Amino acid sequence: MNQQQYNHLQHYLDTSQYPPNLNQKQQQQLKKAAKYFTNINQILYHQSELNTDILQQVIKKSKLKTILYNTHNSPLARYLKVDTTINHI
Repeated sequence: MNQQQYNHLQHYLDTSQYPPNLNQKQQQQLKKAAKYFTNINQILYHQSELNTDILQQVIKKSKLKTILYNTHNSPLARYLKVDTTINHI
């Protein structure tokens, strides 16, 4: 998610007010989207439409490359895959 969307959702969820620079259509879109998000300790989570107990942390676009690197290319990533495989056996 881009930083602006992330900030708008956090602002709306925290204050129940729209960010001041949104037009009416954008306000309606934000309100509709906010139904599926929650903000816990300043971290934005997406809630499943079918089961609101399931939360997925929203990843900011600026953090995506770092997360992908750490989970796939980092020397430590290999060990997590081995442990997972061993646990399945």
